[in-house]
Amino acid sequence: MEDFEEKYKQEKIAFVSHLTGSTKSDVALVLSIIPTCVLFYRVAYNYYFFKFPANEKQFLHKSVGIRGFIVEYLVLVLPILISMTLTEYTPLLLAFMIITSAMLYTLTPSKPFFPSQSSLASINAQRKPFLDEFRSYMMLSTIIAILAVDFVVFPRRYAKTETFGVSLMDLGVGSVVLSMSLVSKQARNGLQFLSSSIKKPKNPPKQPTVSNLATKNTEYGSPRPPPRFGGGENPAAPIKVETEPPKKLTRAQLVLHSLRASAPLLVIGFARFFLTKSVNYQEHVSEYGLHWNFFFTLSGIAFLVAFINPSALFSLILGSSLMAVYQIALSFFGLEDYIMNHPRDSIFAANKEGLFSLVGYLSIYLLGTTIGGLLFSSNRTLSDWRKTVLGLLLIGVVTLWGTTMFENAGVLVSRRIMNMPYILLVLTYNLVILAIFIGISLYTWAAPSMILSGVNRNQLAIFLFSNLGTGIINISMRTIYASNATSMLVLVCYTVPICIIAVTLDKKNITLRL
Repeated sequence: MEDFEEKYKQEKIAFVSHLTGSTKSDVALVLSIIPTCVLFYRVAYNYYFFKFPANEKQFLHKSVGIRGFIVEYLVLVLPILISMTLTEYTPLLLAFMIITSAMLYTLTPSKPFFPSQSSLASINAQRKPFLDEFRSYMMLSTIIAILAVDFVVFPRRYAKTETFGVSLMDLGVGSVVLSMSLVSKQARNGLQFLSSSIKKPKNPPKQPTVSNLATKNTEYGSPRPPPRFGGGENPAAPIKVETEPPKKLTRAQLVLHSLRASAPLLVIGFARFFLTKSVNYQEHVSEYGLHWNFFFTLSGIAFLVAFINPSALFSLILGSSLMAVYQIALSFFGLEDYIMNHPRDSIFAANKEGLFSLVGYLSIYLLGTTIGGLLFSSNRTLSDWRKTVLGLLLIGVVTLWGTTMFENAGVLVSRRIMNMPYILLVLTYNLVILAIFIGISLYTWAAPSMILSGVNRNQLAIFLFSNLGTGIINISMRTIYASNATSMLVLVCYTVPICIIAVTLDKKNITLRL
């Protein structure tokens, strides 16, 4: 029996090893399903909202139970799961949702694409719908992938690469870090600096209400919050900007604050390490190292960011400098050869991937902080947001060009060493998707999704639950021997409870601080 267990463990390790990834266009096709799902959800919501009479609208708004959850899961979660596994259906899914959205738009009595000013109050609010949706989808995609990769139904080209290459899961870890930085304290504190150069509109639009949006009248009534399916904060609440400057901490206080910020994730990282060792769980050593895991990386980022406490401007300078200096060390001072080939003959060398990749992850976080600071600028006009969308798309084109230049020079994308081409590619995909989300939020409106709101509210807690679920499933069954049908059934049975936990915590107004 022990021989069989050891044999299966080695087969499992081989199953996720020596992979070379996919192409940029292939990954882009899968990721395109994310904003398409949101567009489909918003247009479909508007269609049913405007089509039903007042008494049935009220019933629709109260459909927060099982029926509403099932609809949201089918529309917002299942397409992502299918596009990551049964990839041959991705083009069909995209075509179906885009064509159906166009049809529902033409059939809607009052067009769902409201006058742009109607969306401005929502998008300028403290809780920005496009950021909630973007961050939720980055986490949902990660949650799905960390279990799906253990099944044969998940294409090997989407799993993490061994050394160099582009894959869906490689981009996932960088995207999670970036999505965290967009709403960080540093990004929100950068609000005042970045908003100082933005002109305030003379007559800012009042907050839209459901009754106003359901008619052709463009005047807004009393500022009631729009109906929502999930719990949590009102996404249309006004931005609260601190007017008093924060007190400057001493160096000792800063160290203590940094330790407090990183301690919970550090504890989770050690708990994961001891649990995986105790059950002889398979580990891909070249991913992070012999003892390191992603929770240690998140803990390291939390400590360093809390210690440095950079402003939005300094984050841009420091992030860019770190990225450039680290790439110079990789290319010209033998660091890449050390990470790739040096024997694991010490505790430091045993975890070289995790330790050195921390520099790259920190660069992503710092650059994301600057982007978040820009997005949280207050009193933004419609013209400002359009320029923001174009600016994000332009930066995405530039970072893609930078990645291509590096590849032409022989410096290939590598998540393992977290090099500059990888960081630029993470920025490319995320900035383009984020720009699309902002565009959708500018021209459409819908009550927030209960699933997306729940996942967004307790991201790290949901990620922890998903890691526990992944471990339990891997211990209880031979995943690499499962058929496609069994694999999909298990993945659905895994994602549904995760979503239920997220929704339940949100509806009970519970935020788990990690």
